[in-house]
Amino acid sequence: MRRGVGPVLILLGAFLLSGAALVRFYVAERVLGARPDAYQVVETEARDATYFDPGSASVRTGLLRGTTTVRGDVGAGGPTWVVWDAFTELAAEDGTPVSYTQERAAFDRRTGTAVACCGESAAGRPAPHSGLVFRWPYGTPPRDQSLWDVTTRRSYPARFAGTDTVSGTAVYRFVADTPPTAVATRGLPPRLLGLPGTRDVPVTLWAQATRTYWIEPITGTPLRTEERIHQAYRTPDGRERLIVLNATLNYTPTQTAKNTATARTEITRIHTLTTTIPLIALTTGTLALLAGALTALLTRHPPPRAHERPTPN
Repeated sequence: MRRGVGPVLILLGAFLLSGAALVRFYVAERVLGARPDAYQVVETEARDATYFDPGSASVRTGLLRGTTTVRGDVGAGGPTWVVWDAFTELAAEDGTPVSYTQERAAFDRRTGTAVACCGESAAGRPAPHSGLVFRWPYGTPPRDQSLWDVTTRRSYPARFAGTDTVSGTAVYRFVADTPPTAVATRGLPPRLLGLPGTRDVPVTLWAQATRTYWIEPITGTPLRTEERIHQAYRTPDGRERLIVLNATLNYTPTQTAKNTATARTEITRIHTLTTTIPLIALTTGTLALLAGALTALLTRHPPPRAHERPTPN
């Protein structure tokens, strides 16, 4: 029976070593990434915001609440990318809608980089995305990134601005500046612009923003955000005539707590798949191989028994 122990241990060791490599380089690479069936709701708020209220056709000041709902389109994704749809609504404290934005994009599950695919759009129009879309990379490096801006429909540098902590969790801080950019043109009644007359006046919507992100680097999870947004209509003479939105949007405290908990759970899962399981399998497999080889050697060349030992002359 001892003759069979060695080969069994060798086979077990080889299996565990193969399993360690499989978990680390195959399973982890496919399990860890953005989910194709994602569903999440992100809540933000802006206090003392100035905004144009379409209902009353006037500029108001007060609290704004933002809600972004993200849904994954399972059927549209591929082996290394996913497709998400996002719907963002800004509403006044009383629930009156202020703005609504819709976006669809495909991106790499691990890196978050845009992939040209699957009917991508922004603000209801086809839009070729670029840079990071919807999420940050797993293993976010401490260097500048390229970040997509849905309002201006282009990407801008997000510069690495140092390290910080959020709720006791280490994060990287990134800052992205969107320079004043012409977004759309239309005609508006002169009374909305403080001008005389009755004919619509041609105006251009200009948008600019400074967005700051506090990213947990292992998972690429944003634990905190701050978006300083300014949007206004300008007449052909370049003068700003009507503010559409002037606000600083932040994650709500509840959203920050939720994202922090999610990041910590994901960190544990990442360490389990990339370190704990492979290390245990590697150690156990190596010991099994050594024990099997030693057992096989002893079985093949057993030490001589006492009565078989040569007697001295």
